[in-house]
Amino acid sequence: MDRPSKTISNAGFYLVLLFSFCVSTFPGLAFYLAAAVTGIWFLELLIFKNSDLTSLELFYPIGGFVVFSIISWALSPDGSAIPYIGILSFFYIVVQRFVPFAEKRKMIVWTFISGVVLSSGIDLVSRLANAHFESLSAQAAPENLSFLIVLVFCLILAMYVEGQSSREKAFFGLVSLPLAAVVLFSFNKIAVLLLLIIILAIGIFKDRTLFIPFGVAVLILISDIFGIREAMNIKDYLDYAQSPIQEIWNNQELIGVAGFYGFGVDPALENIDWQGLNSFFIALIKNSGPPAIILLFWILFGQTRRDFVKFRKTAQREIKAYHFGLLLAMLVVIVMNMYGSTLDAPSSVMAFWMLLGMSEI
Repeated sequence: MDRPSKTISNAGFYLVLLFSFCVSTFPGLAFYLAAAVTGIWFLELLIFKNSDLTSLELFYPIGGFVVFSIISWALSPDGSAIPYIGILSFFYIVVQRFVPFAEKRKMIVWTFISGVVLSSGIDLVSRLANAHFESLSAQAAPENLSFLIVLVFCLILAMYVEGQSSREKAFFGLVSLPLAAVVLFSFNKIAVLLLLIIILAIGIFKDRTLFIPFGVAVLILISDIFGIREAMNIKDYLDYAQSPIQEIWNNQELIGVAGFYGFGVDPALENIDWQGLNSFFIALIKNSGPPAIILLFWILFGQTRRDFVKFRKTAQREIKAYHFGLLLAMLVVIVMNMYGSTLDAPSSVMAFWMLLGMSEI
């Protein structure tokens, strides 16, 4: 056989489709589905031998990130390096093979959205059922779930902006309402700040109708509706916004002397005390060394450039909306991992690479 079987292609696609729903609702099952998709891809590659992986735009930075993650983990005496962060990035290449058309991508995106909406709704209902509202802030939503919600919100927001009819905008607005409510009641400071900034910026430069939900959200935050003001102190948010600068300042000398493969490889450095380590990027330098973060940012900025070019050049609204959503997602990934470690969660990593992998269509 000189070309892949249609049956194999369909099997891979439906596994990716099922994965897109399970990655937020049943993360454990999602790992097995991703492994099955990768296995089918690998067997197909062995049988047909007609795939030139090196021609893919981001093959070299992703391949380098995978290899470097494995090496830094193997050389780390205490196992502090986390290899799956790099290894799972290969899912970017696997997804491209089984999602070759925009219509299939649309199915996966909406299945992913449905799974995240279901997971966020279950989480919020569970917290409301087990606590009075005043103590909800002590039971904040998991960081990885907040990350997935913000990713989905960015995709829907891009669809809203690119929508032409009032009916389309009303539909996307209604879909985004429960997600916005979950983010607001998740008490994840950076998720709330990031969404407010994104909505304000897009309202100024792209679609002024977004000033309405932005104004409503600000009124809710500054008022005492539902008792939110006490749980979400504005001063705490302003202090929180400066926390990455403080973290870099506290660890500036240690960042400067980090070993090539991280601190764990050099016995003279492994006992150094890192102060207030919250940022994923700083943790990546500590555990895997500066080259790991250089490779990761190479991937992120390379993808951002490609999405920007496709967004500017295409005239099809579905494609424009998708790449605009990914541009917002790049911002989300960078900012949320400056303040936290959302990419420490395998489900977050896999969902992110799945969305990026479908951008090559």
